Parts: sequence; structure tokens; C-alpha cells
Amino acid sequence: MCADFITSMEKYSPEELGFIAKNSKDDISQSMKKCQDPARWVAAEEATIITTLLLQKAAGNSSESGFKLAVWPLVVDAVREATSDTVKKTLQHCKTCHHRVHAQLSICAHAVADGF
Repeated sequence: MCADFITSMEKYSPEELGFIAKNSKDDISQSMKKCQDPARWVAAEEATIITTLLLQKAAGNSSESGFKLAVWPLVVDAVREATSDTVKKTLQHCKTCHHRVHAQLSICAHAVADGF
């Protein structure tokens, strides 16, 4: 079902889909994939994502709405270098992991602020 959806969406240009024009067709297809097998993460990979994103934020590669598109391939490469796993983590896997870890850290920060 996902493959059919992705195939049907590939006929649209990046502009019609609301993506920045410099994205390649492969990047668009990859970022549109929602039905991927869940990735297994180890602490070192999660730490690599956080470290890479913090460095990119310090370098000015983020805004109020999130990280610039050019940051995510750097994250994928950093995770690939940090793991011995033969399963490749995709851009979507890395974004999903980041959102999960970010949510967990937000909950912890609120708990600490509330005196727990």
C-alpha cells in the first residue's frame, strides 16, 4: 500500500508537494515513506543523532521550525559511521528517532522542573 502511494505521488513536482525544489526525486520518495520497518536503536546511535544536531544548531543550521534540510543527510552519515549494524538507517528513521528522543527529553525536563 505504501509503495502504491509513493508511486502515485512521484508524478508531482517538488513544488506541487510543497518541498523545496533542490530536493532530488529520491529524497522526496524517501521522506514520503511512512510505512517502513521500525529501526532498532542503540544508545550510541541516539547520542550520535543528538550530538550531530546540537553541533548543527550551534553552527546556525536550524530555525524555529526545525533543522535545515541539509542537516539530515549529515545525521544519516554520522549514524552510519557510528554503528556496526548492517541495516542502514534512513533519513526517515533518523527523524523518527530524533522526535522520539526529543519527546522523552521534554518529559524529563518538565518532570525535573516540577520537582519530581
